[in-house]
Amino acid sequence: MESSNTVGFNDKGINQYEFVGPSFTKTGGSEAFTYADIDVNCDEDGTGDGSGWQPLADYIVMLDENGTYVRKLIYAPQYIATELSITKGWYDNDDENYETCWNSTPLTFGYGVQVCGTDGAGAKVTFKGEVKNAPTVTDVENYMAIANCSPVTITLADLVVNCDEDGTGDGTGWQPLADYIVMLDENGTFVRKLIYAPQYIATELSITKGWYDNDDEDYLTCWNNLVSYAPGEGFQMCATAGMNATVTVKSALATE
Repeated sequence: MESSNTVGFNDKGINQYEFVGPSFTKTGGSEAFTYADIDVNCDEDGTGDGSGWQPLADYIVMLDENGTYVRKLIYAPQYIATELSITKGWYDNDDENYETCWNSTPLTFGYGVQVCGTDGAGAKVTFKGEVKNAPTVTDVENYMAIANCSPVTITLADLVVNCDEDGTGDGTGWQPLADYIVMLDENGTFVRKLIYAPQYIATELSITKGWYDNDDEDYLTCWNNLVSYAPGEGFQMCATAGMNATVTVKSALATE
């Protein structure tokens, strides 16, 4: 475990569909998060003004490896849990009797989840802990939600994929012009996908290495600095199965 004594938290406002994840390790350096660590600003005693995370209405979206909807998890705050004699936390929306609490579902550091909050209600997701003092390398296979696991804002240029930069590799790793970042709108609808041009392709085409819209056949616009992710903000990536693709986010404490 690689952590520091630099502590803090990140609040991510949720308006409709967003990807979120921890940008701090737990105090002591543990990266073993669960859904119980997804702290939402829900009215726990039922005496609030109706703002914030909406109980039994706002939800976590669970997707499969193809990015397809599997289920949604709603949050039962303390006053509802007491009323129903259940554990407060996350439940399948279709589990009408609240038989299974999903609090213990793993959330690996570096990854994220998709959440949906009522537009304009002021919902937030908070993660607390320590700043990791080493880079975070995250495996990517098929569709995965990746989070900015750094407590500072990053751009696409800060995402380091293990792509063969000089064209002499063995064909494993991030697949150039094939693997991609998925960009969605606030309704969770596909907007575009961004593919990565490594150095050898950039040299061949006389372009800047980095991220380009898959539909930009002439590579006119490099997106490296056009997209940013706040601490804890997530996004979706898709990488070819079995190729051992990774994405690295450096530590905010890095000196280089």
